[in-house]
Amino acid sequence: MLLNRTISDKIIVGSIAGLIAGTVMELINLVLYYLNYSQLRALDFAIILTKRQPAEDFSGIISGFLTHLLFAVIVGVILSLILAYTDHKFSFLKGASIGFGTNFSFLVGASLFELDKIIETSMLTIIIFYFTAIVYGLVAAFILNYFHKNLEYI
Repeated sequence: MLLNRTISDKIIVGSIAGLIAGTVMELINLVLYYLNYSQLRALDFAIILTKRQPAEDFSGIISGFLTHLLFAVIVGVILSLILAYTDHKFSFLKGASIGFGTNFSFLVGASLFELDKIIETSMLTIIIFYFTAIVYGLVAAFILNYFHKNLEYI
């Protein structure tokens, strides 16, 4: 069946998992942003990494959201490959670790390249980024486990 062959492709499955998990991450972050717990949205974080300034208008918001989803898809593919080549045991731990590690890497990169809008944000915003990144990893791992168990994903 075509669907099973498509789902057995690690890149496609990782892209789907990354896309869904990235959207969930973005939604959680948006809620916390509009409740004034976070100073930056995940889409602001993504657009600052590429343009050095947060999204200020509608086109900036769309660009930041698409950039964030691109990052999420890439990390989803990496997680898919890690799970395929190691094992699906402890997949939630691997997912949370890759979410945390990716966020840590981006924050270190922001410090190295002196991206002031990220460096000068509150500690609560940084904690929220870590929290949503871990949620991203858990959701991506859940989706990849679902594909592995139910749709003959290898």
